[in-house]
Amino acid sequence: FFFQAEDGIRDVERSRGLGDVYKRQVSATIVIVAFFAFLLKYQRQVKFIMCIFYMFYMATILEWVSLYWVYPDSHKWWSDHLAWFLNVKKEILKSSHPLYSTRENRTLLMTNHRSLADFFLHDCITDYQASHLSRMMVALLFPGTWMCTYLDNSVWYFVRGGRGDDLEPFYKWVDEHFEAKRTLRRSLIVYPEGHRNTSDKPLALKRGFIRYAFERKTPIQIVMAFGLEQVIDEKKFIINTDGATVRYWYDEPILPINFKTLDDLEKVVNSRFEESFYKVKALISAEGKS
Repeated sequence: FFFQAEDGIRDVERSRGLGDVYKRQVSATIVIVAFFAFLLKYQRQVKFIMCIFYMFYMATILEWVSLYWVYPDSHKWWSDHLAWFLNVKKEILKSSHPLYSTRENRTLLMTNHRSLADFFLHDCITDYQASHLSRMMVALLFPGTWMCTYLDNSVWYFVRGGRGDDLEPFYKWVDEHFEAKRTLRRSLIVYPEGHRNTSDKPLALKRGFIRYAFERKTPIQIVMAFGLEQVIDEKKFIINTDGATVRYWYDEPILPINFKTLDDLEKVVNSRFEESFYKVKALISAEGKS
């Protein structure tokens, strides 16, 4: 079989002997060379896809199979594992207030959304005290992540839009998740800007969860973090495994019980979020120059 050209055996009627062997070898070589040329040209994109596949598919399956049944809050392991996998360094700024959220104290942690890395690094920098709020689209893109986070209720998936001005049904849905038996965390991370913002200016905050905090008298704490877009930049297909540093800061808690009107609370939250945004950027810049 391996010497068919030399001994005259033809595998198909179109065979022309030794020339066919050389043509096949040349074709195979061209395919292999083209494949490696593709990898070299698009190595950044290939690395990105491979890492994302491992982090949001393979690692979540490992989490579910090996850890969930013996470690209830397995989302903590997943977050730590991905931070280790990408060699991320986490640094709290010296002037930060203490984290207000605890296992017994329900708090809304309002933070800036910079990157896909937020989903596990915000978990790390908030001491694993809070669940996440995420769009259902994330569950569709990463079904393995959805399966694991559904079991311990560490991420609450919602369908965006269609609620109009009547937010009470949505607020009741949030209440149900807070009170669910499988919910291990008493606080919730929300992104009040509404979507990812990697610019040098904060966006205007959405009113929904400020109103929720006012009506439920739930404390708010602003958590500001920068450097996450240097860990994962999904728009540019960049993933950093060389040890990016994420710096973060906790603002002083805001207690809605001290406000008479929603408008008053909204003004303070918007003002404190903007102040925190610029303050943290200035602190990071000052540390870089020192």
